[in-house]
Parts: sequence; structure tokens; C-alpha cells
Amino acid sequence: MKYLLSILFSGFIIMSLYGQSVDTLLYGGDTTLCKIMVKNKKNDYKVFIKKNISVDWNEIYPDYGDFAFSENFCYISIELPDTEKKVWAKCYFKGKISLLEYKYSYYLKTPDKIYKLASNKVKDNESVSQMQKSLFKGQMIAILSDKLDYDYSKLQYNTKSLVLPLIKYHQNNNFTYCDYNDYYPANIDLVLGFTGGI
Repeated sequence: MKYLLSILFSGFIIMSLYGQSVDTLLYGGDTTLCKIMVKNKKNDYKVFIKKNISVDWNEIYPDYGDFAFSENFCYISIELPDTEKKVWAKCYFKGKISLLEYKYSYYLKTPDKIYKLASNKVKDNESVSQMQKSLFKGQMIAILSDKLDYDYSKLQYNTKSLVLPLIKYHQNNNFTYCDYNDYYPANIDLVLGFTGGI
């Protein structure tokens, strides 16, 4: 056991020296420490891994992985309601109820079911009523209403807005969660340089 821990620790040190972060691929209880790269090809996520100091990137198909994650992102291999096979879906919030995205649509994954949240996209020359535009709000209310008292009126169809009721639900019930959204600080310090010349 000590030998295994020393090897893992050495791997972390070596990857740190080479400037690479350590990402993780999980499949069937097995954990692979590697470098992960995700590409969006034709609105479909492709996950590639590179082990140790290898120069080759190898694609991992959704059937051969459960989770691909680092501290900045998480992708889940899952069969969604409108897919016929497993796909890599981007996970923006992981917990008892998770928020996933695939092909610009959002999904809520509960312990019992996966729900596709209706998009508020409008096609060219098509008028959509306010009721249809906020259909996803009704879905969120239907899924969470018995679990959470929340004001859904300001909810928007984006990840940073959709996770707010999920965060509140998890905090109210002391459930663990991970929020993989990028939040940038509101204050940005600007350094201006002035040069003069004649």
C-alpha cells in the first residue's frame, strides 16, 4: 500500500514539474490519472486522454468512460432522453440533482429520471409567445416545487441561472455538490501605460 501511494505521489510531482494538471477518467470503479482534452465536434463532445508523458491523444468513447473531470470541468457518459446511445454530456452542476448540457440543450438528472428542459430558442420568422419562451421555468417548478420554495420568475436559460435553485436545494438539505460554472470576478484591475513622444 505504501508503495502504491508513493507511486501516485511521484506521478503527481512529475506531472506538476511538466506543468500538466492531473485530470481523472473513471470507468466501472477504475480511476485513470491523465491529461484530458475535450473538443466540440459538430455539436458533439469528444473526450481525449493522454497518459503520463505520452505525446499521443486517444479518444475515449462514452461506452468506455463514466466521468471525465478535473477541478474545472466535468463530462458524464450518459444516455439522454433524445439520444439512442451514450454520449458525453457536459456537467455544470453535480449533486443529488445535476445540470447537464448536450447540443445546446439543458437536462436535469434526478435519481429517478432525466428531464430535458425546453429551449427558448426562436427560429427565424417564427413568433413565440411568452408562455412558450418560459416553458423551462414551468418544468423547473414541476421538478423542484415539492423540494424547494424558490422564486423562478427571474430564471434564465443559461447555466449560471439554472444552477441557483439547485444550489439552494442542496444547501437547504446539506447535500454535497460541485458547481463547474466559471465565475469571473466583477472587479477587474486595469494597468494603463502612457508613453509620450514628440
